[in-house]
Amino acid sequence: MLRNKKEGRFCGAMTDKRHQGQTVSGTVENNETVFSRHRSLFVILLLFFTLAVYWQVSGHEFVHFDDDVYITENALVRDGFSRDGLLWAFNIGGGEAFHWHPLTWLSHMMDCELFGLDSGMHHLMNVLFHVLNVFLLFLLVHKMTGAAGKSLFVAALFALHPINVDSVAWAAERKNLLSTSFWMLAMLAYGYYVLRPGVARYFPVIAMFILGLLAKPMLVTLPFVLLLMDYWPLKRFSLTVNKKRGGKDNRAMSLFLYQGVSFTRLIIEKLPLFALSGLSVLFSMTSLQHGGVVADSALSPMGLRLQNAITSYSAYMLKSLVPVNLTFFYPYPDAVALWAVLGSLGFVLLITVWAIRLSIRAPYVLIGWLWFLGTLVPVLGIVQVGLWPAIAERWAYVPLIGLYVIVAWGVPDCLRRLRSAKTFLPACAVILLVLFAGMTWKQTGYWKNDVTLFSHGVRVNPGNFVAHANLGKAYGEQGRVRDAIYHFEQAVAVNPNDVMVLKNLGRIHHEHGDADAAIRYYSQAAGYSPDDVQARYALGCVYAEQERTDEAIEEFLSILNLDDRHAGVHYSLGVLFAKKGEMNKAIEYLTAGLNIDPADAGSHSALGVIMMNKGRVDDAIGHFQEASRIQPDNPRIRNHLDAALEYREKRNANIAALEQKLQGNPNDFDSLSKLTLLYSTNNENTKALDSLFRMKEIKPDNPDVYYNIACIYAREHKIDQAVDWLGKSVEKGFRNWGFILIDQDLEDVRATDAFRDLMSRERIPAH
Repeated sequence: MLRNKKEGRFCGAMTDKRHQGQTVSGTVENNETVFSRHRSLFVILLLFFTLAVYWQVSGHEFVHFDDDVYITENALVRDGFSRDGLLWAFNIGGGEAFHWHPLTWLSHMMDCELFGLDSGMHHLMNVLFHVLNVFLLFLLVHKMTGAAGKSLFVAALFALHPINVDSVAWAAERKNLLSTSFWMLAMLAYGYYVLRPGVARYFPVIAMFILGLLAKPMLVTLPFVLLLMDYWPLKRFSLTVNKKRGGKDNRAMSLFLYQGVSFTRLIIEKLPLFALSGLSVLFSMTSLQHGGVVADSALSPMGLRLQNAITSYSAYMLKSLVPVNLTFFYPYPDAVALWAVLGSLGFVLLITVWAIRLSIRAPYVLIGWLWFLGTLVPVLGIVQVGLWPAIAERWAYVPLIGLYVIVAWGVPDCLRRLRSAKTFLPACAVILLVLFAGMTWKQTGYWKNDVTLFSHGVRVNPGNFVAHANLGKAYGEQGRVRDAIYHFEQAVAVNPNDVMVLKNLGRIHHEHGDADAAIRYYSQAAGYSPDDVQARYALGCVYAEQERTDEAIEEFLSILNLDDRHAGVHYSLGVLFAKKGEMNKAIEYLTAGLNIDPADAGSHSALGVIMMNKGRVDDAIGHFQEASRIQPDNPRIRNHLDAALEYREKRNANIAALEQKLQGNPNDFDSLSKLTLLYSTNNENTKALDSLFRMKEIKPDNPDVYYNIACIYAREHKIDQAVDWLGKSVEKGFRNWGFILIDQDLEDVRATDAFRDLMSRERIPAH
């Protein structure tokens, strides 16, 4: 390979004298002289206009479509660089969105470190990456081809085409921009390697490729693209038509003659890159599997995926030629018409055959076309992740470069005999670019905020349920309840099993007092997704507020089968069982909730109230004090604590007074009764029993004494003794059956066979 020392190019050198000073198409390019002389000025102007067209994003907000997942609601990203953040970014399956692209996470962390959550600066960083990519693309094409004018036009189409707005104006698409930067750098490094192949020059190719894969796995197709570059424009090998076919040897029988570097060598030298691509695919799939976001083929059958993949090629080409009605999301189809599949397939095959026929005379057609076909493969939807669209304009960011190359070289080639081509082509190019710049400016404006973006999505496609759902959420946050409900209902009309929208409808109706509608939508969400803890929890909360206690308990208990570490469910169950008078169960669930979340002031306060009702004042005070420590400004908790402290002070004073009184008259039954009650409320069960046995000696036939002894034993979980003394109280004449059946102290006793036998003997239903 020869190197042009003056220009520093690494374009191919397999040309003969007839082609010197000409492009590969064979046309004399007088305009190239002008562009070559002033290329720096033209490049600067292009970069300036690119920056100007996108500058409006400095006033844009984050949108609630992945920006929250990647930045605003991602605590590890918001905190900037940290040890935990770095470990999380490189952890397979650790990302919030389950994509393994650690360099992208670090990029967002850097923005947060520098700018906090200043959305304008995050967006401007995207613009700067796009401007960098425009420059790198020009540099790459120019270095490889030596054609300054055509290279500038390719870069200009890439810079100003409205189909690229999503990649630039969407903060969460940093991965696309960042990975493309390393894509370009890897190709530039490969060009320099081709000049003088060697390990030292190959290392930067690998390094840039690795960094690109760490930004976004879509770069896996780069090794294949480098093979295309080997043919054109690097010309490491060439094909010529064999005009002497015939004979017996294989070479004579060939349609084409191969010249240049051995194809085997070209493959071998890229084996490290293919291996890296394989590792990237493995890491990505492992991460996605850990995240559980790989779409089930039952939801979108493989046949439908293949049909959509075929038609998407035509869709991307149409969007590139007529970039109108562009939007952030295109819903995946339920079916694809057979005529559309066959038409698109035939169109692709026709162009492919045409490109192959031109592979010698106009190799840029074949290379550009295969670039387009190949680089789209990773995003055709054969493997789908999460909410997968039919097509996505951001995915065409790199693939369309292949088509730009075909246009930049092909149009001048077709018009090479036109006398006015020298002025006609530049004029047409300028008009086209100005038109694209205007469309790009307008399209960028739609990304200003949630309302502008999603409203535009609805206008483009009234059946876009994703746009309706997100617009409903945006209106809900603005307090425009009717608008929010309308768009949520439009989304559900198109996609009835959208659990997220159903939950939003439930939430907004709940917040505005329509409990019946809230229950209906939450129930539908839980029906479509029985494992959705959020929907079930919200449904349980509405039931609880409506005093539908049993239904609420049933809902909360079903959640514990899905997630027994849900502290909120334990708290809710504790409160509900307390309302039903089942204090032991209430204590059990509230305590379990505190084991999960010890800093839950609500659970501490609820336990304090229950302990007060059970007479365990010291335990109650302990919980109130902890709740007050967690929420020092909560007046209700403070009032509970003050009341409990005051009660304990009075109780202790009363105990002291009664004990002193009994020293003078040990058989004072009334004083013993009062003291027993105070001991009991103070959880001093041993002292309470001593007093009760003294009372039994004074009045051996008093049934209340026997009953209270049974209660104290029940508190001590001495169930057999409790049942025995309860039976004695009945024998002595205790007949308050209703109280026996609801007394909290006897809750565990009532669950025994002995208790049921006792009630059966007395012919009292034990329930």
